[in-house]
Amino acid sequence: MNYCLADCYIAMHEVWVFGVLVIPVTLLFLLHFFSAQGRTCSLIREESRRMIWRKQGYKGFLFSVMMTFYFHTCIFLFGGLASKSYINWSSTSSLFFYKTECSTSMVCFPLFLAVSSAIVFLKLFMISLAAIFAVWAAKNKEIMIMFIITLAGAELFLQEKPVRLFFNILNASYDKWLSVWKMAESIIYGIVLCILIWYMGKSNITRKDFFL
Repeated sequence: MNYCLADCYIAMHEVWVFGVLVIPVTLLFLLHFFSAQGRTCSLIREESRRMIWRKQGYKGFLFSVMMTFYFHTCIFLFGGLASKSYINWSSTSSLFFYKTECSTSMVCFPLFLAVSSAIVFLKLFMISLAAIFAVWAAKNKEIMIMFIITLAGAELFLQEKPVRLFFNILNASYDKWLSVWKMAESIIYGIVLCILIWYMGKSNITRKDFFL
């Protein structure tokens, strides 16, 4: 069986990898990235709490872009050392064929990288918005940490269950590359979740006190 660089990216989308490795690293960066935003002196300078939410949401967007680039660059550098090609899914000796019993020549590496980046970005942006919302709702960063850890734990528990949530749906697994509609549904699901969390925060933030 021959592995390719695309297989390394697929491994990152696995629930146990994303939950155990990516989410904790993201959480540490997220806490540092927003540390200055939790200070009262920085909050009272803003015109309104909704303005703060918009600015933090924008920073969450930038954070997600940077982390997406960071993770994909790391995989490109280190995964490339163990891979003989960028993508080999047209071969019957590929991991893709082993997983799906199909081969495809329709997926080129630039297309794969673009879709993978979009999905990782949506995951990270959802985590960022959910974390910011959790801090505002609970006024406690420890609650945010527990929320993200619980989310990751639930994803791992439900991985083999009929019920699917969040990253079990929003991923770039091998089977989704066989169907444009399955991949589109996954991306649309991520976009809808991000929009939903955004508007939940925007509508509820005026009913919460500033967090310290």
